[in-house]
Amino acid sequence: MFSPLYKDSLFNLNEYDSPEAWKYYQKNPLRPRDFPIANKAENEGIAIWHPFLLEDKFELNDLVSAVEKVMDNRLLLTK
Repeated sequence: MFSPLYKDSLFNLNEYDSPEAWKYYQKNPLRPRDFPIANKAENEGIAIWHPFLLEDKFELNDLVSAVEKVMDNRLLLTK
């Protein structure tokens, strides 16, 4: 699953670990509406673990076929 960077634990700041950043984010919180493209990617995108992309051509063709099959039948999957 893909998760937008702004949701990463890197941004789970506290006043003890990073006082300056804490002060900034208290005044300027990260809001989902500020990241529409990242949120769209989270909801509509797929993440493929990079070792799969290192496979041989035959295995990659299987992966592409699987993604195409899901996309072709996505309306059936959402019912």
